[in-house]
Amino acid sequence: MRRREILEENKFSLQIKNLEQQMGRLQQHSVGNPLQPDGVLMESFEKLYHVVEELHIAEEELRQQNEELAAARLVAEGERQRYQELFDFAPDGYVVTDATGTIQEANRAIATLLAVSQDFLVGKPLVVFVADKDRTPFHVQLTRLTGLQRFEDWEVYLQPREGKPFPAAITIMRDPEDKLIGLRWLIRDITQRKEAEEALKASETRYRRLFESAKDGILLLDADTGQITDVNPYLIKMLGYSHNEFLGKKLWEIGLFKHIAENQAGFQKLQSEKYIRYEHLPLETKGGRHVDVEFVSNIYLEDRQKVIQCNIRDITERRRAEEELKKHEERLEELVKERTKRIRELEGQRTEIEKLAAAGLMAARIAHEINNPLAGIKNSFMLVKDAVPEDHPYYEYVGRIDNEINRIARIVRQMFDVYRPEQEIKKEFLVDKTIYEVVALLEAAWRENNITIEIDSKPITMEMPEGLLRQVLYNILVNAIEASPQGGVVKIMTGVGNESLTLLISDQGVGIPLEVQPRIFEPFFTNKHGSQKGLGLGLSVSKDIVEKLGGHIDFESEPGKGTLFRIILPLKSGERR
Repeated sequence: MRRREILEENKFSLQIKNLEQQMGRLQQHSVGNPLQPDGVLMESFEKLYHVVEELHIAEEELRQQNEELAAARLVAEGERQRYQELFDFAPDGYVVTDATGTIQEANRAIATLLAVSQDFLVGKPLVVFVADKDRTPFHVQLTRLTGLQRFEDWEVYLQPREGKPFPAAITIMRDPEDKLIGLRWLIRDITQRKEAEEALKASETRYRRLFESAKDGILLLDADTGQITDVNPYLIKMLGYSHNEFLGKKLWEIGLFKHIAENQAGFQKLQSEKYIRYEHLPLETKGGRHVDVEFVSNIYLEDRQKVIQCNIRDITERRRAEEELKKHEERLEELVKERTKRIRELEGQRTEIEKLAAAGLMAARIAHEINNPLAGIKNSFMLVKDAVPEDHPYYEYVGRIDNEINRIARIVRQMFDVYRPEQEIKKEFLVDKTIYEVVALLEAAWRENNITIEIDSKPITMEMPEGLLRQVLYNILVNAIEASPQGGVVKIMTGVGNESLTLLISDQGVGIPLEVQPRIFEPFFTNKHGSQKGLGLGLSVSKDIVEKLGGHIDFESEPGKGTLFRIILPLKSGERR
């Protein structure tokens, strides 16, 4: 085009030169021809020169117009190139069709979406790429475009050459002509948008479901006005007001929250701090019933609008339970005090029993030692008595001696009676209960030394004097606690076999030295030192009790590894005398 314009401009200049040459020849011819009048010739020349001058001006104007046109064409070409690049590389699909929807031009994006080449699209009806279910509506809508200049957000499912149909948003623009000549289609894949919409819809459904089914009351308020915009069924049921009685009202208008929103103070605090909480808020229902609630409110954004959400939890039952718990705690404290008092009383009784047991054991042993020589004396005196006749001057002393020997024998028998385990009444009792009571009796001792007592005992019923088993348990357990290091563990285990109870008590102490192990059951023997040193009667008394109840006691001890005491007793005692 540019070359043609230049050629036309050159041709016009050549014509002007030819005209000038002809004028020169005509002038020369007129000078050599005297027949022509001078005035007429001069006038003709002037007109010709004037025409030539105008032609020069026209030539210059034509040249300038050609230059401007060339520049405009360069700009237009650049714009066309930029448009083509935008068209080809746009992220959305662009298609140009005729009025019937036949594709005339397509960019790379739509070719990628439809999984074909750009050249393949040209000449194809766009409808062939519409999913089957949308083809009929597509045809109908296409016929309605005659009177529309622009049609936006038309959602259609397109079918690529390979793969599944995808949702697309289509915007259609027609050429600005009186008659519908062509259409320009902007096609955007909205799969992600549809997925996001579905996810949002699902989220809103879940939220609404939670809102409707929540077991706490929920109020939604406009953060600027404080007006209630929604209320869930639980709060409606809790307070007895209808949904309409809540909507459009403000907290301080419905009379329920005057304790926190009186004079709008609570609402203003919420607006400034974005969060407010009341642990125990008394409310009154429509029917006049008092309800204790926990009130939590905060502000969040929803669609760029500030929303206040108030969560209201009915804690009436919890408060009632807390009050009951407080009463039970107070009662428990009273019981602990009573139990502590009882434990102290039992400790005192235990001390007295231990003293009596020691005294009884000592008396029994002394009586045993006296009884043997006393029997010899009595037997010898019987011989002497028979040898003294009644007329002997000292016969009267024989009766006195006999009476005193009998009196000594009665005293010895009484001393034996001081320590007789079988005098206690037998009864049925639970062994594990007795164990726990003895452990409780010694709680101060094992807690002071940070010792753990582990009990592995199932319910076992025995028939024997319970106090005697309690005394044995007490004596062995005291030794185990005193022998244990700080933080040690004392284990108590029970088992049943062959109509007998097996009771094991172990500690983690230093063990019993080998040289003293044979003597630990001797009366008044102890290897304890300092504040732990006692009379040395605990194990001796325990062994004596166990054996009198028809049982057996022994131990295993290894220095540095602790001691294990084993007590075996019949479930129904048959005391040995």
